[in-house]
Amino acid sequence: MNALRATFAIARREMRPYWLYSVGARILLGAALGTLDTFRFGQGLIVMMILAVPLGVVAGLEPRIRDLTYFIAPLYGRQLARAYAVTAATAAFALPCAFLVANILSVRVLADSAIYHDIGFSWTSIDQSRGAPLQVPTEWLVAGVALAMTVASVIASLVGLSATLRRGLARTAYVALACLSGYFSFLIIAATAFDVPFLLGAFAAALLLGFLALRAFGETLARYDPVPY
Repeated sequence: MNALRATFAIARREMRPYWLYSVGARILLGAALGTLDTFRFGQGLIVMMILAVPLGVVAGLEPRIRDLTYFIAPLYGRQLARAYAVTAATAAFALPCAFLVANILSVRVLADSAIYHDIGFSWTSIDQSRGAPLQVPTEWLVAGVALAMTVASVIASLVGLSATLRRGLARTAYVALACLSGYFSFLIIAATAFDVPFLLGAFAAALLLGFLALRAFGETLARYDPVPY
């Protein structure tokens, strides 16, 4: 079995019923918050922003890393890490993606009765030397926040994977680091949202952070002994 097939085979095995239940719960919560935000602007969005990263960390803690059946197979740490990352990332972006889809559909269905249309446009001040202030539809801003939170929650889940191999204070430290990484990724994306070159740089920095977290997790798995002497 090649590396790619092994990776997806492990990922499918990790998608057990409890994983499906957790993803389903995230989708229902995200859809409820996205619909609520259409009627009460900001309320559903704020709750989603608060919950997305912690739930992303929880997604990273869900895979059964200490499953001994993996460690008797001819697998490498990177293959296991990628498989766990697929499982964790899929669960992590369920909430913000469900929020985004439900929000967009709600605005379209409600049309002019949606509160977003009552608010109209959000004004964003920019450097006056570069032109007039930028006028952005409110629903675009909400969609941008949801996309940024999607990236942030996935980053948090990838960092949180390393907590599964630790115990006690070390585990707590990794959970805290995962939360900080997620919110940091969101902040750098949000801070550069209206300047395309900087925005691309922020996305690159966030993706690099996730890659380094996954690489470190893979290297740790390669040295990990599930049955220490």
